[in-house]
Order: sequence, then structure tokens, then C-alpha cells
Amino acid sequence: DHVFGEKVLARATLSGYENVVYKLQWQHSKDGVNYTDVSGATGETLEFVVTEDNYMDYWQVKVIIVAVQNENE
Repeated sequence: DHVFGEKVLARATLSGYENVVYKLQWQHSKDGVNYTDVSGATGETLEFVVTEDNYMDYWQVKVIIVAVQNENE
């Protein structure tokens, strides 16, 4: 069961954001506390290859609220 070299596809599925304009930013951490932005990773999916260096790492997506739309618009 060797996972190194395998591709991972992470997908952010948001619910409850129907009337909100938002941006996404994927983040990475070695310790699960201090996260840094993954350069250019601003879509609904993040793809990366599992390596010996990252297989125990943490990944999250940050949601940045840009605007709230009126439901009547």
C-alpha cells in the first residue's frame, strides 16, 4: 500500500453560501496550526501528489467573504 506518488484531489463543497460572493484560498500546514497559502490555489479543487515530505501534512480551504447579496436582487 504505497501511496507516495499518488495524486490527491481535494474538493471544497460549500453550502449555505447561496447569497454570498466569496473567494477560496487553499492552505497548507506542517503542524496543523500555522497555515500558509498555497500559491495560485484559489479554485474549488486542489490537486497535489503525495510525497514522503507531505503525507502527514494538513490542508484546508479558507473562505473569504467578498459581498452579501440581497435575496431580492
